[in-house]
Amino acid sequence: FGILLTSIGFGLFAYLTVEICRRSRAFCFPALAESIMPRTAAIFMRIVLDLFMATILAAMICAFAHTAEFIFGAPPRLAAAGFSILCLLILYLPEEAIINQTSALGIFIVVFICAMCIYMINNRCTDVFSPLSRSIFSSVSYTSYNAASACPLLCSAAAAVKTRRQSSYIGIISGMLSFFALFLIWALISVYYGKIPLGELPMLTLAARQGFLFCMLYAAVMTASVFTTAAASAFGLLNSGFIKFAPKKLRPVIVISAGYFISSVGFS
Repeated sequence: FGILLTSIGFGLFAYLTVEICRRSRAFCFPALAESIMPRTAAIFMRIVLDLFMATILAAMICAFAHTAEFIFGAPPRLAAAGFSILCLLILYLPEEAIINQTSALGIFIVVFICAMCIYMINNRCTDVFSPLSRSIFSSVSYTSYNAASACPLLCSAAAAVKTRRQSSYIGIISGMLSFFALFLIWALISVYYGKIPLGELPMLTLAARQGFLFCMLYAAVMTASVFTTAAASAFGLLNSGFIKFAPKKLRPVIVISAGYFISSVGFS
């Protein structure tokens, strides 16, 4: 039930964001915020969103560092620095290229994660129940912080949307892809939850049980997922009005440096 709510929530959020941007011709988050709320509230929401995106960027840097340490025994801070440099290079690409690349990778990620989950489930099944209130809270929370990183990209992508029907397609496809991926991940983790130590990245732990090559393949897909989320969050921060004080070419360095610094607190 929580996964269904999450998928509906994310699809609805994607639709509303793109459609409001299309109608108001507001193709960045600051313009979107000011078109739907009073200026004081808009400034407050921009601050909240920037804090969310900085946290998500840092968490993705940590996730990559943890993956590199798990598989190769790489020093976490060195791996985090390498990943941060890759994100930095992406931010110097044109805006359209960032949107196109993260979108294409997104579909690839969902398809591969679903296929790998089906492979790992491998005829196992289990019945798992949780309180309804907890499901609702988890779904709202999960939708919120994922929507935060997607919002700036959705605003920019809305410039290419011409009709309400296209906005609807974006919402429906986003919701459906979210549902399939999350449902399969939930089903798989439910088999092992409470029975074996799953660690900070449960899916990576489960992939490792299938052998080294499968673990490497899953790690590559997960890295792509982590990278797109990090790039989306960094892109949002790059377009924040609060960083306009710095020279344009220096802004990506400030954004990624902030993410790297915050990531030092650890993934959990």
